[in-house]
Amino acid sequence: PPGAALVHYFVGMVLGQTEGTAIFSQDILIAGALAVLFVNLRWHQRFPLVAALISAYLLPFVLGPGLRVVLMDHLLGLYFGAVIAGYLLGGRDARSALFVTPALACLPLLKTSGWSLAVVAMVVIVTDLTLAEAGQQLQKRNRVRRRAFYLSTMIIVLGSPLAVRISWTSHVHKINANSQFSAPRLRLPDLYRLARS
Repeated sequence: PPGAALVHYFVGMVLGQTEGTAIFSQDILIAGALAVLFVNLRWHQRFPLVAALISAYLLPFVLGPGLRVVLMDHLLGLYFGAVIAGYLLGGRDARSALFVTPALACLPLLKTSGWSLAVVAMVVIVTDLTLAEAGQQLQKRNRVRRRAFYLSTMIIVLGSPLAVRISWTSHVHKINANSQFSAPRLRLPDLYRLARS
């Protein structure tokens, strides 16, 4: 999937193709994921603001070489964590679910295994929203409007990563990129014969 590679490419087009610009573009992607720590923070809230700043500074050190390499594993984990944390810190409502939808849609583009993480995040968000919606006791007039907003939010949250995955998969099949790297299937006896020859 092309997610981070496109960011590296476009930053390299502006700043020049060097190792430093690749790491800088990776840092931009990491900063985007860490920005979720500042959701719903106000300047007068000193302790949460200081805690978020310290966490944003120390988290890359916890990741090990996360800022010095251009690998997708750290980035994938950060974006998955950003989706879950953004939803929880944003208020656990339909608005926060819509807020994290772009990052949720990015997961399948970062790495193939990002689709699995996107499914987990979608299940968490949809389950939590469904339980919260079931517990709401509203007047009939507000109930219809709220349910319509809830259902449209569910369609967007579930549809965005699915649309990204389907469009990317169809593009790969259209350009026939999936068959260019096929390897012959070898069985254990074939490997044994190869090793003896």
